Amino acid sequence: MPLFFKSNDVNLINSLNVEIINNIIDTTINLYKTSAYDTEGNLYGEAPDKLYYPAVNAAGLIEHDDESFEDEDFGPDMEQPIIVKFHRKTLQDISLYPEIGDIIDYNDRYYEISEVVDNQFLGGQVSLKHSILCKCHITKKDRVDIEEINKTIDTEHSAVDMVDSIYD
Repeated sequence: MPLFFKSNDVNLINSLNVEIINNIIDTTINLYKTSAYDTEGNLYGEAPDKLYYPAVNAAGLIEHDDESFEDEDFGPDMEQPIIVKFHRKTLQDISLYPEIGDIIDYNDRYYEISEVVDNQFLGGQVSLKHSILCKCHITKKDRVDIEEINKTIDTEHSAVDMVDSIYD
């Protein structure tokens, strides 16, 4: 433990963050974890038809840009990147770790996680990881068929088992 950053300080910061994020701001998202065991890749190692575990509800802070439209050959395409900021301890308590390719359901839109930043430290100390930031881009609803996918998950491999190994 650092000289000027004691465990009581860490506990206070964690409890304040849980209170603010979960009870005051109260912004929740649904996160769909990609089921790597059930998703089949094609000849090039791509997986156009991904399968997902059922949604897990999680609290976080959402930072989003304004909507922008790009005119394509088939009509306008809407873009709106978001950054979802999760409190690490809260995710650890519900055995959840976001990864690239997972889907976030927020504001009646689906966002695919394109980058995970896991280097937010308290007091600059590497041993005190504090938050996880997920940079996401909007994805079309027809690319993500969540309703059908939830019924076809193989229960042999649990998302909780895979996440537990990350926090160990």
